[in-house]
Amino acid sequence: MTGGTGFIGIYLIKKLISTKNGDHVQLLIRGNPLRLFTEILSQPIFSQDDIEYCKKYVSVISGDINDVQLDLVHVDIVYHCAATVNFNLPLHDALQNNVHSLIKIINSFHEGGKLVFVSTAYVHLPNDRTVHPCQLVDIPTNIDKIVNGQYDGTNISKMWPNTYTFSKAIAEHVLVSKCSEKQIQWYIVRPSCVTEYGLIRTKLSGVGMYVYCILKGLIKTVHSSSNNKLNIVPVETVVEDICCFRHGCIQHSTSVNQPSIGSIIHTCNQSLTFACMMTTNVIFCWLYEYILWIVCILFNPKILEKKRQFIQTLTILRQQITISKEVILYRSRTRLM
Repeated sequence: MTGGTGFIGIYLIKKLISTKNGDHVQLLIRGNPLRLFTEILSQPIFSQDDIEYCKKYVSVISGDINDVQLDLVHVDIVYHCAATVNFNLPLHDALQNNVHSLIKIINSFHEGGKLVFVSTAYVHLPNDRTVHPCQLVDIPTNIDKIVNGQYDGTNISKMWPNTYTFSKAIAEHVLVSKCSEKQIQWYIVRPSCVTEYGLIRTKLSGVGMYVYCILKGLIKTVHSSSNNKLNIVPVETVVEDICCFRHGCIQHSTSVNQPSIGSIIHTCNQSLTFACMMTTNVIFCWLYEYILWIVCILFNPKILEKKRQFIQTLTILRQQITISKEVILYRSRTRLM
C-alpha cells in the first residue's frame, strides 16, 4: 500500500486491520519507518488493540516510490493511494509523481494480481458536464508523448483546470493499457471532495478545514448559490468502495473503450445542497454550544464554583436593589406626608 500517511490512506489502514484476520500489510513510507507510529497509529481512530495488531502484521518499506526497488511477487493486492495533490506543480513533476510511479508499480507486479488506483472524479473535462462513470476520459493528445516528456503542456488550461487532474486522467489510461498487457485486474476509484464524519483527526486540510471553520463560526458568509450541489463524500464511504474490490463486490466493467478485466467506480454525492449544509451546520452549532455549556456547568468543579460565586453576587445585588427600593419608597412617603 502506498500513501499510508495521507488522509485516505490512514482510514484505509484502519479498515484493512479491522478484520484482524492475520493478513500481512506492507506500507511504503518515505523517510523514517517510525512514522507508522508517530503519524499513523497516533491518530484517534486507532485503538490500543489496533496498535498491537499492527506491530505483528504491518511492516514498513522505507523509501520514495520513484526510487525504491519494489518486490511485489508475493503481493495479492496493491492499493495505490500515493499522489501529489499540489494543483500548481509543473507538468513534468505532476507526471513523475502521479504517472511514472504507477508505471513502476505495474512493472513490478505479477500477472493475476489486483491493483486499486485512487483517482479523482474531476478527471473529466471542465467543459464537458456529462459524466460517464464507466468510461475513460478522451485525451486529445498522444498519451505516449505525454508520458515520455515530449509534450510541453500547451493548452492544458483550456481542457483541464490544473496539472493534477490532467495527470490523473493520463494515469488512468496508462493503468488500463499496461494492466491489460500483464493480465492484472485493475480498479479505479474516483472520489470527489473527501471529508470525514466528526472531524476526529488532529490535522485538518482541504474541505475538512472548510467545514470545520463553518462549524466554529469562523466563516460566516460564503459567495455561493443555495442550490449548488456540494460534491462532498465521507472518507469512510471512499474506503468502503476501495475495499469492495478486495471482496469482489464490484462487477467488471463492460464499457466499449476499456477491457473487461477492470472497473471504475465514482464515489460522489449529488444530493447535498449548500443551503442544506449551512442550515444543518447552524442547528448543529447551536445545539453543540448549548449542550457543551450545560455539560461543563454540571460536571466542571471550577465552573460550579464560579456559578456559586455568580449566584452569591446576584443575591447581594438583589438585596441592594431591594434596600434601595425601600429607601426610595420611604423618601417618597416622607415627602408626601
